[in-house]
Parts: sequence; C-alpha cells; structure tokens
Amino acid sequence: TTGTLLVKLRSEPYGNVNIDFLADNGSATLGSTKVLLGVYLVPDNLSFSYASDNWSTSQTLTVHSFADDNDAVDEGVRGADNQTFWVKLGSIDDDNASGMLYDNISQAKINLNAIGDSNEVDNFTVVSTDNDSSGLNVSTSSFAVSENASQNATLTLTLNSMPYDNVTVNLNTDNITYGGYASPDTLVFGPDNWSQNATAIIRATDDFVDDGDDNGTDNTSFVITLDNTSSTASGDEKYNIGNITMTGSLSENVTLYALDNDTIGVRLTVLDNYTQESDNSNTGNFTVALLSQPWPGETVTVNLEGTTTNNSDHGIKLKDSDEGPKTSYITLTFDNSSWKTAQTVTVYPIDDLVDEGLIGIDNQSWKVEVSNLRSSLSTSKYKKSKISAYGGKTDNASILVEDNDTRGLIITLRGSTFILDNDSSVTISDNGTDNLSVKEDKTDNLSVIVRLNSEPTDTVNLSLTIPEEDVDADGNEELARSPSSLTFSTSNWKDNQTFEISANDEDFDVDNKSLTVSFKTSSSDSLYSNGNKVRGQLNIIKIDNDSSGITLSMIDNYTSEASVNGNTGNFSAVLTSKPLYFVAMKFQVDNTTSGLSLDNDVLVFSKDNWSTSQNIVFKAVDDSIDEGDNGTDNQTFVISISKICSTESKFDGVDEVKENLNSSSSCIDSTAPIDKYS
Repeated sequence: TTGTLLVKLRSEPYGNVNIDFLADNGSATLGSTKVLLGVYLVPDNLSFSYASDNWSTSQTLTVHSFADDNDAVDEGVRGADNQTFWVKLGSIDDDNASGMLYDNISQAKINLNAIGDSNEVDNFTVVSTDNDSSGLNVSTSSFAVSENASQNATLTLTLNSMPYDNVTVNLNTDNITYGGYASPDTLVFGPDNWSQNATAIIRATDDFVDDGDDNGTDNTSFVITLDNTSSTASGDEKYNIGNITMTGSLSENVTLYALDNDTIGVRLTVLDNYTQESDNSNTGNFTVALLSQPWPGETVTVNLEGTTTNNSDHGIKLKDSDEGPKTSYITLTFDNSSWKTAQTVTVYPIDDLVDEGLIGIDNQSWKVEVSNLRSSLSTSKYKKSKISAYGGKTDNASILVEDNDTRGLIITLRGSTFILDNDSSVTISDNGTDNLSVKEDKTDNLSVIVRLNSEPTDTVNLSLTIPEEDVDADGNEELARSPSSLTFSTSNWKDNQTFEISANDEDFDVDNKSLTVSFKTSSSDSLYSNGNKVRGQLNIIKIDNDSSGITLSMIDNYTSEASVNGNTGNFSAVLTSKPLYFVAMKFQVDNTTSGLSLDNDVLVFSKDNWSTSQNIVFKAVDDSIDEGDNGTDNQTFVISISKICSTESKFDGVDEVKENLNSSSSCIDSTAPIDKYS
C-alpha cells in the first residue's frame, strides 16, 4: 500500500525549477543488521518549466513504506500499528540566475506555511502502517513429564519481530518442590537470532512424596511462567515485561503435569529372623521405614502386629513386657524429615507350651504385619488400613521361632515315668525292675497316670483298647480298664489323669499271660490327630489264681455186708478250676472181691458243672469170709481214680464221653490244646 503527494508551483517561474524532496527514512543497526525504518519517495525529485508551461500542473510523488525484507521491527506500542513519518522539501533550484525567488529556500525566503490555504504546508506527515508485531512464539512437545526422567518435554520459543537489543525470557515455575522446572530457566534473543528456535527442557522434580490422587498414575500440575524483559534499548518497550504477547501453539503460560513415581507404603526389612523359645535373650529384629515422604507437617503412625494364637499364648511379641496380648503390638511414628530413617524393632519369642511342629524341636514361622496406618492429614494417602507389597519388599516380616516343646504323653507307672514323644508305637513292658502285672484276685491292680507333654491347640482324646484276641476260653476280656478313655483340653492338658487296669477272674487254670493294652490319641490338633497320633502299648502280665485239681469229700464212709437193703457209703467229687473241655474220671477199688463195689465208677465234668459236686456210691461186697479175727470186723478199702482225661467237646454228651473213656486207652485228642486236666 502506497500514499501520494501532489506538488505544483504557485507562480510561473522565469526558468526551470528543480525541487528535491526528503523523507523520514532513517536507519538503525541492530546487531549485525542495518535496518531501514520509515518511508521513501518515488520519485524524490520534480522539475517544473516556464517553457513547457507545466508549472501550474500538479505532479505526483508516491510514498512507500520499507517492507519486511528490510524492516522486521515492531515499531509501535502493541501489535500491528500506524507509524508517523514526515516528508518535506529538501532543495529548490531555479536555473535562471536572475536571483528570482525559486532559487533556493533560504535565499528566496520562501515560507509556504504563511501563504495560501492553511491546509497546505511545506512539510507533510505520512502514516506508514506497520506489519510487524512483537511477541513470543511458544510451543511444547508434551504437557506431561515424569519424575523418573523417562519422559521430559521440550519448550520451543522464538520472537515474532526483531528486537532493538537483547531480549531475556525468564522461565519460572510455580511449583519446583513437587512439580517441575525449565532447564535452562533463561533464554536470550537478540537482533541476530530472534527468529531462531531456542529450547528449554522441562523436567519433573523427582521428589519423594506420593503426591497425586488414588487413581492410577499420579499427576501434579505446575505452571511455567514466561517472564520477559528487554534491554534498555530505546523504543523497544514492546519487549518490556508486561507488554509481551504470546502466539503460536500456546497463548498463555504453560501448564504441565509431573507424572509421579512414588507410592505410599511401609518397608519392613528383616535383619535377624531367628529366635528361640528356650533362650529369651536370643531375639530377632527388623527395621521399619516409609516408602514415600509425608507432606510437611504431616505425621504418619504405623501400627505393627506380631501374629499370635490362643490369646498370645504362643507366637512372637514386639515388646518384652508383661502386658499380656498387647505385647504383640507396637506403634512407630514418622514425619516429613524422619520418614526414611529406619527404626529398629526387636522381636521376642513367646515361650509357650505348645509343640508347634511335627517332631521334636522345630522352627515356627510367625509374621509381623502392618495392621493399620494413620495420618494427621485427612487428605493423605497414608490414611489407609493396609499396604500392599512394593519393590520386592512386603509389609510382612517373617520371623522364625525355634520351638522347645514336644508333643507326646507322660506316663507314670508304679513310680517310673515314661515320655512318649515320637511317631513310632512305643511298648512299655516293665518299670525297670519287674514286669507289669495284675492279679486276678484284684490285689495288684495297675494305675496308669497320664498327662500330655505339650499344650494342644484343641481337645485331645486318649483311648485304651484291649485286643480282640485277648479273651479267655469263654470269650470274655482278660483285662478290664476304667475308664476306657480320657479327655484333655487346652486348660487341663498338664493335669494328671488315671486309668485303672485290672484282671478279670475267669476260673481257668492257665499259665500267667502276657497281655497288651493299646493307647492312642485323637484330636483336630494335627500333632495329636489319628493320622499323626501318639500311640503305644503296655505289656502286662496277668497272674492266674486258679489251680486244676479234684476235691474228694467223704460223705459216708461206712458200709455193711449184713445190710439187708445194702448199707451204702458215698463221697463227692468236684473240680477246683474250670476245665477247657469235658473232664472224665474213672474210679477203682483196691479190692473188689471181698472189699467194695461201686455203683457208678465214672464222673464227667464240663465248663458248666465243674463246680457242682457229683457223688460216687459204694457198698460192701457180701462175701462168706470172716475177714476179721473176732466178731464183726471193720475193713478199710481204698477207692482211687484209675483214669482221668480232658477231651475236646467233639463228643455228643456225657454218655459218649463215658464210652470213649471206657473204650480208649487214651482219651486225649492230640489236635486240641491240652487242658491241665489231661
């Protein structure tokens, strides 16, 4: 866009008049560049002639502004604006040397300002519309940066116009502690590099605070403020602070987000995970620290709990005191400055009475866990109840406690004590001096005193059983026990309880028997369970109090030959013990000729009638012999058992037994167990 000026003479000259015009087209050297500022005229010289009679005809001057190829300077106050420049007469030359008035301005004393229309003057003001605007062109590669430096942002700046002198752009942040910052934080532009890209790297501050929200990756916003100031170059006020305009992809200060890399948590690091119940001075320990920094002024309370069972009867405790179950708890406090300073906690074993392993002395694993977190700030992430695993470390610390208890039974027999503490069946056969024995007459019963060797976790039943095969000939148990089982609880497990074992009196004459009483435990406690039970047996000698024999009792030992009706005598026979089979006996008289005769000479006893007397009837043989010297004589004869045997009950009744006795030289069945009556 150009402007025009019309020029003509007011009066006819005597000769040719040449007029030179001047324009405000000053220049400035900015940096290494010479910049032309203002306007120029085309043409800048006019000629008027009296001969051509054009002196009264207007001629045109065209006014041009210097374009951007020579001028990239914003010369106004703000934005695209109008600049005022002047155009004036430079010189007048009249080629007629007669000293006329059009010779030169000073000689001719021309004062056009005082002649003619007041709107026509010798100096003209020309307005040049500027097409340059000061400002910052700002763009960023990303609006998110990460604390772990895996993602930064690049901030790119250029000036929109050539400055008169160096322009300094300060990049400030409103949150360098938890947000981010620019590096470098100052960029300088001059007339030579104003259009060249200058960059700053936006980095997140790698703090230690979990400073976002609870949803996913945490963001902390911060603002990079572009505070701009120029040098003291005159007329360059558009680049003074407060006057700058931002253009490009960003039109205001840059808001970015710092991606957080911190997570709240508690780190428990075990230093010594071994303790012993048998040695309370052998303690374990671990350290506690926070994983992220609390906010300034925030206090974080960590509640730790050592696992226990049965109201802390066994497990671990975190304080060596007599406070009961509370000894398994401890509270630690951290703040903004002490959060990563590890605090040491000592772990003490609880010397309980429970066998916590399988066999013998064993190591039990108990845990310390973070049971609760509290914060003095209601908005803090540390106001949680549980913390999850982090970085290979967990909120649980595992502590081993070497156990000094062994599950089993303590049995006391007649002053001797036996401890049963393994998985093999244990046999107790004597008390160190004599075999364990019980008598059928109940004068020597066996008291078995029992208690558990360790505290169970549940009720334990101890039962005594007698093998099915340990029965007498009548099928009755050889032994009796009272009671048949005992019950131990978690409270009475160490109290002595008693079994009474006695012999059943069975009336058979048998040898002393070696018998067994088995015992075993059952419980939901795995160490006392059926699958992992304490079991064993007692070998007991049953002392018999019966003897096989025959008792003959005379009832009437007198008989008379002269007796008309037969004056008979008799005696009884009975067994002294119960036989296993039929017992048959045959009687004989030492003189059957002149002595005695037997009405019945065979008796048969069984298990049913062995204790019932049976009679043998005898009478005198009425012979013709005077067996004495004078008168009636009393003669003594002997009745004896000529044959006795015990036969298996294969015979059908007493008659067959008698028949077998009379017909067989031997009534013993070789295939049957031999009764002592044989």
